[in-house]
Amino acid sequence: MSDECFYSNVTGTLSVSCERWHGAQSVEQITWDKRITSTDRNEAHAKSFNYYKSLPQHVGNVIEIGAGPFTQAQTIVQGKTATSITLIEPMAFHYMTNVKRCFYKNGSFGSLPTTILSIPAEELSNVRKFDTLIMINVIEHVYDAISILNAAINLIKENGVFIWHERLWNNYLGIANSKHDREFQLHPIRIKHVIAKQVLSMFDEKYISWDTEELRRLQNHGVYFIGQRHNMVAKTSIPQHSPCIEQIGGRQTIIFFISKENATLIQDQLKLVNNAANTKLIVIIQTDEFNDTAMSNVLQFKKIRILISYQHLHNWKKEVTYIHTPIINKMILIWNNRNEPFTPIIDSPKITFIEAEVNSMNNRFNVSQYVHTDAVLMIDDDVLISESLLSLMLLRWSENIDRLVGISSDMRFVNSKNEYLVKGKEPSLVIGKTMLLHRKYLQKYMQDKALVDWNDKRFCEDISMNALILKKTHLKPLFVPMTAHSSRRNLPDIDGASSKDNNWYIRRTECVQWAAEYFKIQLY
Repeated sequence: MSDECFYSNVTGTLSVSCERWHGAQSVEQITWDKRITSTDRNEAHAKSFNYYKSLPQHVGNVIEIGAGPFTQAQTIVQGKTATSITLIEPMAFHYMTNVKRCFYKNGSFGSLPTTILSIPAEELSNVRKFDTLIMINVIEHVYDAISILNAAINLIKENGVFIWHERLWNNYLGIANSKHDREFQLHPIRIKHVIAKQVLSMFDEKYISWDTEELRRLQNHGVYFIGQRHNMVAKTSIPQHSPCIEQIGGRQTIIFFISKENATLIQDQLKLVNNAANTKLIVIIQTDEFNDTAMSNVLQFKKIRILISYQHLHNWKKEVTYIHTPIINKMILIWNNRNEPFTPIIDSPKITFIEAEVNSMNNRFNVSQYVHTDAVLMIDDDVLISESLLSLMLLRWSENIDRLVGISSDMRFVNSKNEYLVKGKEPSLVIGKTMLLHRKYLQKYMQDKALVDWNDKRFCEDISMNALILKKTHLKPLFVPMTAHSSRRNLPDIDGASSKDNNWYIRRTECVQWAAEYFKIQLY
């Protein structure tokens, strides 16, 4: 009856073992299985938030983390409009089949397009972002507070809304009051005030209360907060905590489209796939409305992790992006130096080796036939990039897929004379050291004979790609900041042209001026 091994007198209990978490989940499950109700203190929370009066009328794409069987969203969206709802709840499918008044029992949240993920929020893949994120009384139920806070904050769009409530435990010491302390059994995570302050600093305050009738009733400290997110990434390092839901060893994700007519017939196939060693997880997509019995029959298989409602049928491909897949689909290694023959030993189907016929920087764009993803990363051979930085670049690009994305250290500037500069006020270019773009621009570039010919003997291909995308979109590049956790490192003994040629900036200015004239655009 002690969590002292997990406890810090500065921050509280921020993470616990999977065994401790599963024990708390079992107590939570029993609590709701036996209770005949349709809400979880929704009215008390609404009152503590001043009935959500500071929220906009349209809350957009909404995600609720730790939805429980009833959700707080059912109260929040009353009288408002929303585009879609995503519910994150590790016991969602248990609640749907065992809790009589589970709000989303038939797989839908009213008439809203609905996606349900029966996974811990700590294990979310941060591919999409949302207009509104709800997390009410959740942290004390998780197994890793910092991980879930990072995941949650980074799921909110810039200027998106965060609706957050949590109890704070400044006087808690990590020890149960007695062997019958149900509070201790239910809530392994207890954060202190300092963590809340760090979270709030990332938002512009729209509403806050540290003292409500509900907090006084529970004799607790806590915070009720609604904020608008700054344009920044959660900076707290995510602890290396092993997942607390069984990680299946398989590699396949199987998607079933199920209607109420075929739900019974498909049971044998579901069972077969569920028992297959190579199945990692199963996604269920409804093609029409289910009744409670049909839904219960489908959800009996443990490898089902995602359920998408029939209202989301048209959008199912976007919804399944939550599935965690390797961020790299393929690596293309282009060997440009014909004077130095090189035959690599490659034992991975993910790597394609190309020995170029001529030494030209255009070769990095002449790869459309090998690329199967929309996002393409161009990266020089003399840098190492961290996966977290790559993830942030991809996240930024996924919201702006027509734009070029680079790294803050690769900003370059153009003045009113079309001169190429390293310093300036507003960045105009991203250099080719690390740049992320849509694959459609590869073909557009290579199909432009004048563009290819100009760059064939020059180191101007990155400036030309900047100009091409600016011409198409009228938008300059986006830049992702580097941090200690999300970084890129230059390798030693760099021998690139820019470090050898004293006239490099003059040559780059010539590139800028040619591109500006060719595309009839202003680069500054």
